[in-house]
Amino acid sequence: MKRVFNKPVWYYIPVEGVEPTTLASLSDEELLQVLECSKQREDQKVYQVNPNFIMTQVADEWLVVPTGEMAQQFNGMMSLNASSRFVWEQFQTPNSICSVLQTLKERYEGNAADMEVELRQFVARCLAYQILQEVK
Repeated sequence: MKRVFNKPVWYYIPVEGVEPTTLASLSDEELLQVLECSKQREDQKVYQVNPNFIMTQVADEWLVVPTGEMAQQFNGMMSLNASSRFVWEQFQTPNSICSVLQTLKERYEGNAADMEVELRQFVARCLAYQILQEVK
């Protein structure tokens, strides 16, 4: 009997306070501690949409387009589905990943672990392209 295919997903977790070369030598328990501490640090950060990006609806599509100085750096646009549009709206004001994840769980049905991974991937991609900014 074949197994159900799950979309392969992953997200990058920044690690502070541990030498990268020692991660592989940690015990499972120690690695779990590093993971939990790293996620807690990440969850304390607050992010907001870069004001040089705007969301607009064109026909049935929700698009994020760059403006100002970002239009030169970001040569493209993002097309958002309903879930990513909802996440985008949550980051219109300063918000944490943890808070947005809780709001997602309240609004949508689905596997909570998958929601977390997908949200963290979305945030990581947006940070890489400077679409989201960390608010101090």
